[in-house]
Amino acid sequence: MEPKKQDEEHFLGSAKKAGLPPGALIYVGKKGNFTPALDAISYTTDNFSRSQPLTPADVKHILKNDGTTWITLYGIHEAGLVAEMGEILQLHPLLLEDILDTTQRPTSELFEDYIFLSLKMMSWQKKSKTIQSEQLSIVLSRNSLVIFEEKPGDIYENLRERIEKGKGILRSKKADYLMYRLIDDVVDQYFIIGEKLQLKIEHLESEILVRPEEAQMHQLLALKKQLMRLRRTILPLRDNVTLIERSNHKLISKDTAPYLRDVSDHVKEVIEMLDMYRESVTNLMDLHMSTTSNQMNQVMKVLTVIATTFIPLTFIVGIYGMNFTNMPELSNPYGYATVWLVMIVVAAGLIAYFRKKKWL
Repeated sequence: MEPKKQDEEHFLGSAKKAGLPPGALIYVGKKGNFTPALDAISYTTDNFSRSQPLTPADVKHILKNDGTTWITLYGIHEAGLVAEMGEILQLHPLLLEDILDTTQRPTSELFEDYIFLSLKMMSWQKKSKTIQSEQLSIVLSRNSLVIFEEKPGDIYENLRERIEKGKGILRSKKADYLMYRLIDDVVDQYFIIGEKLQLKIEHLESEILVRPEEAQMHQLLALKKQLMRLRRTILPLRDNVTLIERSNHKLISKDTAPYLRDVSDHVKEVIEMLDMYRESVTNLMDLHMSTTSNQMNQVMKVLTVIATTFIPLTFIVGIYGMNFTNMPELSNPYGYATVWLVMIVVAAGLIAYFRKKKWL
């Protein structure tokens, strides 16, 4: 889902659920043309296993394994499958409603036996040079982490590979640390997107300084709106992560809390970065307007100089165009040449005066 469509889809989603009781499991979002799938990774310090595809019954069995289990559901448009997973995980119906509503803003909920967090997972598409966004819902339990994604393919394949190969400290940590890593990878993507937007801003700045055009103003307006939407989408994540980190919840260990605090600081940096970019875009809009105005002033100055130069010449020509009989210069054999000489001297004198005043 593109960020620019989120505002419209939010209202459409609210209209779709109008009149339904709280907790009604209605999918709100763009339905994919694929079959939902379940994927599970189980690991301890010494062991690793991955199972796919799975059924909800398989998931129920895998959750009984020792160690840490990471389950991914790809495709939340099938509300029945989400409901089955909710029953297995004993999730509150209102949380299932939040999982199925891809238009809502990021949120977090703390329960006695699990923690729920939803956020926007974004990635930069190199070919189209656009931002791809989808909702990611995370449920943290004692020994398991379940995530709900809108479609197959995410930013976590590298993380899964690291777990499989036993790189880093992931295999020695529990599910709360895995949740931190998932959030941290999402925030890293925010920084990548920020760098791409910065390059776009710098490119527009170079174009405006060389040759300002009307199309650039439209691009700046679209970019400013995009930055505002991104900020509005990312801002709640900072508060949600801070809430989890400071909750002293039994599922968050003392070792993991500092990591969550660090990722909260990173989100704050992203927000400050977006604010800075938005200010830069605003300054570029002012620069575009002032540059365009300056160009217009230059044109008007040249036209004014030309008009001012021709005023005395028009005056001279006007006098000798009155066709009076008794005009001594009319019978002078050098009268025509003299008038031309006077007009040339006047024009040259005015141009020299304008240059001396630095008006030209």
